[in-house]
Amino acid sequence: MVAQEYVEDLSSLPALGLLGQLGYRYLTPSENLALRGGRTTKLILETVLKEQHRKFNSITFKGKQYDFSEGNIQKAVQALADIPFDSLMNTREQIYDPLTI
Repeated sequence: MVAQEYVEDLSSLPALGLLGQLGYRYLTPSENLALRGGRTTKLILETVLKEQHRKFNSITFKGKQYDFSEGNIQKAVQALADIPFDSLMNTREQIYDPLTI
């Protein structure tokens, strides 16, 4: 008889493989907790989010490309961190626009 936990792990392998091909990296539980500053109630990996903002976001002004300032990156991260959990659907809707606009 196969343990249920083992079956659940096997069923997630295709998704984990695809995410790895897309550039995502699996975090161990200890890495995850460290990125949350040791707080299990903290949902956003702020250092990762800041890195991604630096990597992917810029603004064009008068034909020139500018990186986001550290202050603007911090405001963006804080705006997401301040969204209270209401329900999965409502919270997802509140987070979607700031991440995609």
